[in-house]
Amino acid sequence: MKKAIIIFTRIPAEGKTKTRLMPSFSPKECKDFHIATLRDLYDVCASCKKDIILSYLADGDFASFKALFPANVRFIPQRGTNLGERMYYALLDALQVYDCCLLLGTDVPEVSKKDLKQAFSFLKNKDVVLGPTFDGGYFLVGMKKPIKELFKDKTYSHSEVFKEAYDSVTPNYSVGILTKKHDMDTLADIKSYRKRLQTASSKHYTFTRTQKFLIKKELISIIIPIYNEEKTIKDLQKQLWPLRKECEIIFVDGGSTDLTKELIYPDFTLLFSGKGRANQMNAGAKISHGSILFFLHSDSFLPANFLTEIRKVMIGHSFGGFGISFLSKSPLMRINEHLSNRRMKRGIIFGDQGIFIDRTLFFKIGLYPNIPIMEDYQLSLTLKSLGIRPGFATKTIATSARRYPQGFLKKLLLMAQMARLRSAYRNGVAPDLIAKKYKDIR
Repeated sequence: MKKAIIIFTRIPAEGKTKTRLMPSFSPKECKDFHIATLRDLYDVCASCKKDIILSYLADGDFASFKALFPANVRFIPQRGTNLGERMYYALLDALQVYDCCLLLGTDVPEVSKKDLKQAFSFLKNKDVVLGPTFDGGYFLVGMKKPIKELFKDKTYSHSEVFKEAYDSVTPNYSVGILTKKHDMDTLADIKSYRKRLQTASSKHYTFTRTQKFLIKKELISIIIPIYNEEKTIKDLQKQLWPLRKECEIIFVDGGSTDLTKELIYPDFTLLFSGKGRANQMNAGAKISHGSILFFLHSDSFLPANFLTEIRKVMIGHSFGGFGISFLSKSPLMRINEHLSNRRMKRGIIFGDQGIFIDRTLFFKIGLYPNIPIMEDYQLSLTLKSLGIRPGFATKTIATSARRYPQGFLKKLLLMAQMARLRSAYRNGVAPDLIAKKYKDIR
C-alpha cells in the first residue's frame, strides 16, 4: 500500500502566522516559532519513512519556505475558498497517487511517530482516522478515498469541530480515533505545554526546535540581595553587564552602611527593603517581570552561558540550581562542595548554589518564608514535600569561602556547627534562636 503524509500549512510570514501570540511575540518571533514547529513536524513525519507532501497556502516567500526542507519533498499549493475545501482538495489530489494519506497541521508539538504509525494502522480496516484535540478540534485526518462530506459546509475554530466531523462520516464510514492532543496557538497553550514538559521524568533531554525557541523566549529575572557588599559588588556587576538587555537584573539592598548602594550601575534596578535575605529576595520578586526567577548571592562567579543553562533546565523542571565550587584550595572546602552537590540530588538547594524557580510556582507556595535564617533550606523542603524535584545545571557556580575561617580545625568546627544548625531547624528549633548562633560576617 502506497502511503503519504500531507503537512498542511501556510508559508510562515511575519504578521500573517501565529498572530494570536502577538503582542507578546513580535511578528518575527511568530514567524520563527511557526518555522520551528513546522520543521519539528517534518522530522517526525520523515521518521515514518513515508512520502511527504507540503500542502501550502501561497501567501509568502515560497523560495525561502522551500529551502527549509530536503529536495525530495513535494510541494503542492492549496486550492479552495475555505479551510474545509483546501483540506479536501489536498487529500483528493494526493489520493490520485497514493492508497491512503494522513493530513495534519503544525500546531501540535507533541504528535509523535507512534501516533502516525497508529493512524496508518487504523486505516488497514477503517475508512477514516481522526486525531482529536482538547479544544474540540482535530489535528489529523486520514483516509483511503476522498470523503467530501467530512469537509463540506463545515466551520472551524470552535469547540465542536471534531464532533461535527465525526458525526458527518459515522453513518456511512468506520472511524478510528487517536489519543487526544494539545494544540498550541495561544500563550496559555504554551504555558500548559511547559507544565507538561516539567512533569516528564526523562533525565536526558533532546530539545526540539520548538523547545529551543521557547527556551530563548523565557525572561529571567536575576534577584540579588545585598548588604555591605562593596568588596564583591564590582566583580558581580562586570559579569552581569553584558547581559543587561537579555534579562532583568534587580539588586535589593537591606540597609548597607558602606558604599554598596553607590557602586550599583544605574542600568540595573536598585531596590531597598528591610534587612534579611528572605525579605530582600521577596521584595525583588514582587517587582520583577520574569517567568523564571534566579536568586543569586553577590559573591558568586557565574559560569559561561548560565542563562542558557537555566532555560534548558526549566524546560523540563519548575525549579533548579547549579552545583557549587569554592574559591579555596582547602581539602575541607572540596569536601564541602561534594556534600553540597550531593544534597542537591536529595532535593536540597542552598542560596549560594543559585536557586532558580518558575515564577508562578514561587508565588503559589508563598515566596520565601519570612524567617531570619534557613529561608533557602525551607524553600527546598517545601518543594520537596510537594513532590517537586529540582533540575540541575551542568555547570557550577564558584563562590567565595569568606564565611569559613583560616585554619583546618576552625573550618571543620564551622562545618560541624552548620550541620548542627540544620539539624536543629529540622527538629523544630525556632529560626530566631538558630540565627543568633550564625555569625553575620558583614
